[in-house]
Formats: sequence, C-alpha cells, structure tokens
Amino acid sequence: MDFLDGHGALVDQDAHWDLLSKRTLALSGLPSPPTEVIDSMLLADETSDQAVLAKETDRMVERQQLFVDMNICQTGSYTLGLMMKHFFEQRNLPLGGLVCPIALQGGRDHIEEKFAGEIQAGTLVVAAWCESPRGILGYSACELLLGAEIREQVQTLMAQVASVAIEK
Repeated sequence: MDFLDGHGALVDQDAHWDLLSKRTLALSGLPSPPTEVIDSMLLADETSDQAVLAKETDRMVERQQLFVDMNICQTGSYTLGLMMKHFFEQRNLPLGGLVCPIALQGGRDHIEEKFAGEIQAGTLVVAAWCESPRGILGYSACELLLGAEIREQVQTLMAQVASVAIEK
C-alpha cells in the first residue's frame, strides 16, 4: 500500500515475503511439524517443457510419499504492494483498497458475472477465494483488491461489493 500513497516501502518487499513464507518457517527451527524443503531447480522458461518437468518432478519426489501444504495464506494488505504494476503502472489507478475478509452470498461464478466489467477493467481483482456449497445458495469468503483514480471511485466500488456481502 505504501506505493499507492507516494511513500516508499517501510519493509523491503523481498524480506517481507521471505518472513511470511512457509519455507522460512520450516527452516527456522521454530516448533512446527517435521518438514523437508525440496527446492525446484527449474528455470521459468523450462516449465512448459513436459520432459524437463517430468524429470524435475521425479528428482523432487524420489519415490517418497509427499504432502504438499496448499494452505496459501493471504497476509492482509501485503498483496496490494504486489499489485503496483497492475494498478498504478498499467492502468494509472493510484488509489487502492483492500476488502478482506468479506463473506458473499453465492459462488464465484455469480460474483464474477456481477462484477464482470470491473474485473475486465482491472479495477477489481480477486486475490483469494474460498467457497462453501452449504445451504440453499452457498456462500463465499474472499479477499478483493480495488483500484481507482479518485477516492469517490473507490467508495463506489466498495459500496457495490458491500451490496452483495452477507451482513454480520
């Protein structure tokens, strides 16, 4: 968020990311389940080569049963900092907002349909989504990032999101 108000970052982004990573936790010595970190040796341009990908997967698995922790944790406003290029540089949207967590009535398809224009324009970004099919209509919990040129646009977008929120 710091870049959105014209100030430099208070904490180095790489250091912040590293401190919040599960890899750092696993290697920290802090109490946690036994963990072995296996780093990939792939370069970004090698990920589309199926033969190289299969070889790397075999190297990492080594005929062991692995559990992969897919509990991706969102860390509050940190995500906004990663969106500087998307909001500010590519769309000239200097104001950003975070709506998190928000409980919404309905599933992701319903929300994407309702906010199709905002998503297409890049003023609304779904950063995290969790959906429950329970109940008649189901509900979702999510983190949304909002971008705008002026404060009134942020407020209008927040009001639109609030109109589909489940009241507490």
